[in-house]
Amino acid sequence: MKRFAALLLLLLASASIMSAQEFRATLTGRVADPTGATIPHASVLVTNMETAVNSMTTSNGAGEYTVPFLAPGKYRVTVTANGFQRYVHENLTRRCGLPPMSR
Repeated sequence: MKRFAALLLLLLASASIMSAQEFRATLTGRVADPTGATIPHASVLVTNMETAVNSMTTSNGAGEYTVPFLAPGKYRVTVTANGFQRYVHENLTRRCGLPPMSR
């Protein structure tokens, strides 16, 4: 039993040492109108401008969205919602080793 406990402790300790640093970014934001009121269920399309890889999500009931696992590069964010003009923000940059992108 002592041997099993020692092996389990060693395994748990080595798991924390072996964890790799993540190089991908997560983009989070909130969709709101000019008055600051949040817009739920808006479509958010994030496009890597260098590779044309798209990631799509929808804002939640609080107007918040999250797009995980973005590789380093330049991005375009396009937001569409019924009753609103399309919003486009280009040249968001994510470089390896830097803090996460701002919204």
